[in-house]
Amino acid sequence: MSTTGIYVCNYNKREYVVRCVESLLKQSYQDRDIYVVDNASTDGSAEALKERFSKQISVIQNEENVGGSGGFDAAIQDALKKDYQYLVLCDNDVWVGEDTIQVMQEYMEAHPDVGILGPKVLQMEKPELIQDFGGSINERYRLVGNYSGRRDADLPDELECDYISTCTAMARIQAVRQFGSMPKENFIYWDDVEWSKRCQNSGYKTVAIGRARVWHNFAEAEDPSAFVRYYMTRNQLKFFSKFLPSHEIPAFYECMLDEIHAKCFMLLFKKRYDLSETIHNAWEDFLNGIEGKAGEGKILPESVEPDSLSELLTEHSALLIEINGKQEELLTLLRLINRIKREGRENQLSIQVKDMERFRQNVADYTNGALYDKLEFVPWGESCGEDIPAVCLCEDIKRLQPGEAGKVFIDRFLNCIASKEDYQYIQAYEASYQKFRRKYERAFEKRIQELREKQVKCKTD
Repeated sequence: MSTTGIYVCNYNKREYVVRCVESLLKQSYQDRDIYVVDNASTDGSAEALKERFSKQISVIQNEENVGGSGGFDAAIQDALKKDYQYLVLCDNDVWVGEDTIQVMQEYMEAHPDVGILGPKVLQMEKPELIQDFGGSINERYRLVGNYSGRRDADLPDELECDYISTCTAMARIQAVRQFGSMPKENFIYWDDVEWSKRCQNSGYKTVAIGRARVWHNFAEAEDPSAFVRYYMTRNQLKFFSKFLPSHEIPAFYECMLDEIHAKCFMLLFKKRYDLSETIHNAWEDFLNGIEGKAGEGKILPESVEPDSLSELLTEHSALLIEINGKQEELLTLLRLINRIKREGRENQLSIQVKDMERFRQNVADYTNGALYDKLEFVPWGESCGEDIPAVCLCEDIKRLQPGEAGKVFIDRFLNCIASKEDYQYIQAYEASYQKFRRKYERAFEKRIQELREKQVKCKTD
């Protein structure tokens, strides 16, 4: 029996999983067995793997798609039955550097206090940029990839992290026997975060090392799909309800009530009815203890209608934006520019600024030296025409004070108030929130209590 079992989870990514396996077969470290756990793919993945690598790997075929969580759980359960010292979990769309497994195995040998170890994950399409170097949980209960978007230079070689993504992760079998398998009830997302947390609670560290590298097919969506939003929302709520220290629960409770309502309310404002209802379904399923794969009709198909910002960009040949150099204004402006570029409207934006040179330098700093050459920058005070609307950039349009109707506002989320109707909708936000809170606060409290009691019972059993 080899020292290490390597398991790749796959669902309908035949070309990617073949390339992933190719990279694993090229590893300098050869004391390993390679498996692909296939989640009932319908694209011929399992057949292609068996035909191409019949004597080099084993394929474990699930009878149904149990998601990444279920696929990795099947991998862990298989590894626990065998005499491995370590197991490696990989997504199907990674390319693993030739010495990565060896570097990770040697590090684990030298650091017996580490339970889960991750590599530096780089973007496949932009290999000089980092996707994540382990991950952190921020003060708003969100996941943040360490050094995400940064260039791969001048970084620490190792970093203790809140979690290690199972994009690629090595785990010590002795530790896994203590903290358990992947939470398969998640189906997908937040499973590796919970796995890492349970690893830490059992007394082991979760660490990322820069000498080990993988490249991931990274596609950062400006607007995450309904599929992503459903599982991210439901499983985020479950994770923190279970694992937050007791003294942090009140703050989490208030934050989530506000955030769930805000997302649903503002997505309706932007006419993303599909996303708003999907998030609401995830919220309801969390409250009712529904886990696993989402039920039929819970994740709505995409339905996009023009919102106020789209209409503003369509109706006008230019926008006059007053910006005073504040960082939050600059970030909002850059997001707006990216939106305009995605829609092919580069020639429809005029920007009025007080300090042209400082503005240009700030744009260059935030865009790795790139200026948007197709955009028209207008010196302060120069007229752009009477029919061009003046836009005010703000932090959050929900915080506008009464009496500011008649102006055009765009906030950092690219929410846009461009009409009296928009303004009236936003002014109803607080009343809508209080109604939401009255409806759900007791159910939320009850669900948190149920999960925490279940967590305590699991520890004592």
